[in-house]
Amino acid sequence: MAKMGWAKFWFRDYESDIDVRMCRFAAQGLWMRMLCRMPEGKPYGYLTLHGKSVADDELPRLLCGGAEEVRRLVQ
Repeated sequence: MAKMGWAKFWFRDYESDIDVRMCRFAAQGLWMRMLCRMPEGKPYGYLTLHGKSVADDELPRLLCGGAEEVRRLVQ
């Protein structure tokens, strides 16, 4: 795993995004986990695994979540 870096994160933008606020609390947590992985993506800022799109069955493992829960939250 690559060294974790930092990124500018505007808390007010996240908190004021109505689409994020309308998601269930658990889905917001999943979205944050995805955002945390994106700086390691190739290209930078994309959710990838070894430079390729993340398959549906890989996403739960990548984010350390249960397969059914992640599938449900992504929907």
